[in-house]
Amino acid sequence: MANKVHWEASNQQLATTMRTIHRNLFGVSFLVASIFLPAVDSRAMPKDSPDNGAERRLRLYQTHTGERIEVTFRHGDPYLPDATAKLDYVLRDYRTGDVA
Repeated sequence: MANKVHWEASNQQLATTMRTIHRNLFGVSFLVASIFLPAVDSRAMPKDSPDNGAERRLRLYQTHTGERIEVTFRHGDPYLPDATAKLDYVLRDYRTGDVA
């Protein structure tokens, strides 16, 4: 019986350690991505790029509500207010219906 208790305690310690490692790795990965991705993006599409005036579209499926949306949210530099309002609605808090 004592071995079983010791074994369960060591499994709990291992699980706690693994969760801590996972959280730390996730945090470090997020930090690295947040530092390097903006730099990569800004170099990948300079301001004078001919693609800068391109149409930007999103197609989303909201798994909690079953809603689908396909919308052009940007054409050139300005965002389209009607499209961003539609995106806000689909991306609302599905539990309360609050739109951010």
